[in-house]
Amino acid sequence: MIRNNVGKLLMVVCFGLLITIGSSINEEHLMLCVMEVDLFGASPSQCLWVIEAFGPSKELLNTVKNDWTLVGILSFTSPEVLAMAQLFIDHGIDVNAPQIVLDRKLLPIHSSILSGELEAFNLLIENGADILLVGEVSHGNALQFAYLLQDINPVGVREEMIAVMEALD
Repeated sequence: MIRNNVGKLLMVVCFGLLITIGSSINEEHLMLCVMEVDLFGASPSQCLWVIEAFGPSKELLNTVKNDWTLVGILSFTSPEVLAMAQLFIDHGIDVNAPQIVLDRKLLPIHSSILSGELEAFNLLIENGADILLVGEVSHGNALQFAYLLQDINPVGVREEMIAVMEALD
């Protein structure tokens, strides 16, 4: 137990020093690492731990808000990515902020329905995603979009999403 905590402390100190002295590793690299993009050999859980230990900076939050949005982040679903998304939401990232895809706004809740990512869907619902917003890609609200997709390509997970939204409606 003590050995594990010492290892974690050492890792935080090392990453902190690397970031502080202006190395090529920055918070966006750590975020990509959490999304399983191997940039420097660290595991997603190690990179998440560093982000959680220091907290996301205003610069990282602006990068998420302006460049990534939750649509981009939640397209890489894993337990670490879901935890990182929750951290960003806790620090003010809007669960309803769309991402521009082919000159159209794609809402995070619609993206999770489209991809069939139940964990991402639940995270968004639990954090107040507005299922009544009409998407430019879907041309309907979240429930209408789920019905449409379910008619085209029935997926069991989407049935669960529909049930959740019908209970909210």
